[in-house]
Amino acid sequence: MHAASLVKDKSFATPTAVIDVGSNSVRLVVYENAGRAPVPVFNEKVMVGLARGLDKSGKLAKDSMESALTALHRFVAITDTIGAGDIRAFATSAVRDAKNGQDFTSAIKRECGISVEIIDGIEEARLAALGVLSATPGADGVMGDLGGGSLELVSLKDGKPKNFCSYPIGPLRLMDRTNNDRQKAKRLIKQAIKSVDWLADMNGRSFYAVGGAWRLLARIHMDQKGYQPHIIHNYEISADDGLRLLSLLGQLSMKTLKRVPGVTSERLNTLPYATYVMRRIIRESSVTNVVFSAYGIREGCNFDRLDKKIKKQDPLLAGCRNAAEQTGWSRANGDALAKWIMPTLPGKSKRIARLSKAACNLAEIGRFEHPDYRAEMVFLRILRMTLVGLDHNDRSFLALAVASRHSAKGTRLLKRHVSDPLSDEDIAAARVIGLAMRLFYTMSGGAISWADRTYLARKGKSLTLHLSEDAQDLVGDQVIRRLKSLAKQLDCTAKIKSPSQKPAAKRASA
Repeated sequence: MHAASLVKDKSFATPTAVIDVGSNSVRLVVYENAGRAPVPVFNEKVMVGLARGLDKSGKLAKDSMESALTALHRFVAITDTIGAGDIRAFATSAVRDAKNGQDFTSAIKRECGISVEIIDGIEEARLAALGVLSATPGADGVMGDLGGGSLELVSLKDGKPKNFCSYPIGPLRLMDRTNNDRQKAKRLIKQAIKSVDWLADMNGRSFYAVGGAWRLLARIHMDQKGYQPHIIHNYEISADDGLRLLSLLGQLSMKTLKRVPGVTSERLNTLPYATYVMRRIIRESSVTNVVFSAYGIREGCNFDRLDKKIKKQDPLLAGCRNAAEQTGWSRANGDALAKWIMPTLPGKSKRIARLSKAACNLAEIGRFEHPDYRAEMVFLRILRMTLVGLDHNDRSFLALAVASRHSAKGTRLLKRHVSDPLSDEDIAAARVIGLAMRLFYTMSGGAISWADRTYLARKGKSLTLHLSEDAQDLVGDQVIRRLKSLAKQLDCTAKIKSPSQKPAAKRASA
């Protein structure tokens, strides 16, 4: 079974929407398009608690359904206003397990005009895993998606999901089944998780945590550490740190939990159960670290409809190219610029080459900022952008690289805004990328056509800027200074070679 779709316009240029009728909340996310790394332009969640009381009555409660319908009426109106061309709507654990689940989706169709598909647990697990992989193609380990009604577990390896599992042990279901008896809930959780025989294969790998309750755990951990940047996606902690936090939160009373920053009234009762589930997964799997993912079932639903060619695109580079297109700077071509600066990159690291290409696609992102603040604004914007396909260190690297195109203050910005320091090697490489971009823009005015008539070559302790005959007039004192700054960063001597060796070129090589 696959999530239902109401297609109005199949163009990738139009916004798309996903409506998730979950066990605890209903949510609408509208994306700018149906591309590889679309940016959410609208994201709203309404807590309705459809799973509350389900295990006792076997039915969705009337007041919960009414709250959900009210929210869905609003969501449909918003998608119409925005002009979403493809609306995909699905319902998960609570609706599929309720005796009146089909009646509820029929009411949604009748009152709101959208078809909501009830997906089974295996499909829910598959879509959630695709969401994680869409943002982190190299994910390796186990994904867990904890909703109000169920837990989905999937093993991830070589960019592919397998071993799909679904268990009705979401916090709302546990609270109902146990009458808020935490010890009984722990036994039910242990029984379900221990039945997953492949979890032992996750030893030494990663646990990718999806779901609102677990994102709250990440937020609490960040606040405790004063961590920056405060971005949950791909926030990573060791399994030991995770167990310490989970043990502490799981023992707190409701009165004490109320005083924990970030714990809302909606999450207050469910948080302890979310900690029990994660703690049992960590213990049974012996993973080494926990990676919190903001991408899950909704993003997986979006990713699932893309053709194979688009799915294979690098999500980071797709996102950076999309950002470059939005600058409207027709002369920019990040891929061509990355090729031009390639000879300056240290070593043969695929990671550095990839980040260099991403940085070059973001080279114009500060074009509208005041020159005095450009480096700082660029640094902070990239550090906080909705980019995927990179960890937090990569994010800091990108911010430093592009900021270094404008100023040398990037390293000070790192100390001020980033908790986990970059290695000296990463700082040096990011500075090289930034200085190389600065050289090109100073020399060419940003006209990428000059990349075909000039090139850099590095040999031993020499860095040489080669110019075609018609490019010789581009060299001036400012270009020479930029070239020498780049050469100094590389511990090289700067040289310029051109057919006639005009005076400016001779000064650079002197």
